[in-house]
Amino acid sequence: MRRLIAYAACFVCWVVIGSAAAHGADAIDTAIAQLKAGASVYVEPGTAGTSPDTVTTLKKALKGDDHIILLMLPAGGLSTESIDQVAKRIDTATDHAYTIGLAQGSNVIGYSTILPESVASDAMERAKSIAPNQTEALLTYARVIHDWQTAHPSPSAAPSSEGTAKQGVEWWQPTLGGLIGAIIGTVAFRVIRRRNAGFHAQSVVASFDASPPAIRKKLQELLMYGQQVRDQSLQQEITSIATNINDFFDLSRASNRETSDDAKVYASYLGTIVDALRSYVLIQRKPHLFKDADERMKEASAEIKQFGGFVLSSIQRSNDVDLRSFRTSIATLKAFGEIADTHDR
Repeated sequence: MRRLIAYAACFVCWVVIGSAAAHGADAIDTAIAQLKAGASVYVEPGTAGTSPDTVTTLKKALKGDDHIILLMLPAGGLSTESIDQVAKRIDTATDHAYTIGLAQGSNVIGYSTILPESVASDAMERAKSIAPNQTEALLTYARVIHDWQTAHPSPSAAPSSEGTAKQGVEWWQPTLGGLIGAIIGTVAFRVIRRRNAGFHAQSVVASFDASPPAIRKKLQELLMYGQQVRDQSLQQEITSIATNINDFFDLSRASNRETSDDAKVYASYLGTIVDALRSYVLIQRKPHLFKDADERMKEASAEIKQFGGFVLSSIQRSNDVDLRSFRTSIATLKAFGEIADTHDR
């Protein structure tokens, strides 16, 4: 009788485990089928931490030509496959055409065979270190990949010499076209440079009247130090942070939205960012006085840019959840900001 009960218990366990594994396999197969049908986002119904709006939220983070797909699957029952194996399986099933962001329970992974090695995985590690949950990790991952794509645009395919010959193009036509292109490019570069110079000169004296007094002062300090930064990409990010925050208060005022809590959050973080920039400018001016100056400046720059992304995403969703969760990088920047204080003493 005991042996019979034991067999029955084993059978029940086997059925439960088998059912869970089958459900996991079904989830992956369903996800793959949806992706093959043209979907860019798949969220398995009932996955912990998701809601009916999760698919829409993730879709908004993607662009039409970014070749990114985002998936959220439940933690249990994914057969014996690890999250790495699931990502590789999805990549193979979709003909290696996408950069994959996958959340499985509390685990997340970035995987891609169309990007250089480790770009996707590093992007997800960066996202995971600061995101409060899996949905936010995928949103941040998509933004980091977009930043990488912007910095590394794909070269356009050049027409073959065979195709050119068939169309009867004379030898001098490509040369003339290149010369005209060079002239246009030079003129455009000068116009853009002049326009940027005018923009930065104008932004230095920005008043930020829409922001509360405490925020206004921090934004002016932020911009003041930002103008001393030699890294153009960081300088532009700092200008965007200041402009976006002021625009947020401007729009909130127009819609009669209460912003006192938002102001407290922004004031707290902006103080840290300003201190970090003060240290950045000091190290930039006297790098020989600091150990690993370049690395420390790069790290601070990356964290400030990450903060800019969180500010923008928070404003876009009219929700300060992202901003309140920005913990890891703020701790790093606080330590960095103390460098200038120590040096002043």
